[in-house]
Amino acid sequence: MKRKKGKRIYLGRNKKASMLDLFALIAVMFVIGLSIFLAFTVFGKITNSMDSYRTIPEVNTTFNAGEGALKTFDYGFAFFVIGLGLSAVIFASLVKTHPVFLIFAIIIYAIAIMLSAQISNVWQSNIQNATIFENATGNFPIVNKFFSKLPLIILGEGLMMIFALYMSYKSQWE
Repeated sequence: MKRKKGKRIYLGRNKKASMLDLFALIAVMFVIGLSIFLAFTVFGKITNSMDSYRTIPEVNTTFNAGEGALKTFDYGFAFFVIGLGLSAVIFASLVKTHPVFLIFAIIIYAIAIMLSAQISNVWQSNIQNATIFENATGNFPIVNKFFSKLPLIILGEGLMMIFALYMSYKSQWE
């Protein structure tokens, strides 16, 4: 493939970040956190229904290994969210953005912070305090901590994205 003169080729060709990545980050965090809690709850119901087989050592070992594997999703959630946030900032730095759009970005980020506060309240009141998830709540402290601090996380991510979008090219608009 022949490269045209003056055309830049970036990592992840034609893949660009936008101001709407924060909304995607909020949605992905909520879906993954809810999926982790559901998986642990379903696994707990399965193990409780098979208590009569717990006397067999192989079954007991398998159940313990399954519970341990599900608990590692707590750390996996943290790594996934941090990686997703950093990749959004990296790809945002590759986008050429005129500084006049900074006002619109601040408005959109303020809306994202308000939405994240609502999602955090929904998580705290409906998910963390629900009786169906009572076993899962104590086993995933990192997921709960992320959702209790979600507005601060989105604020930090938004500030990093603003710096990446509007401070990366110093003299391109002169």
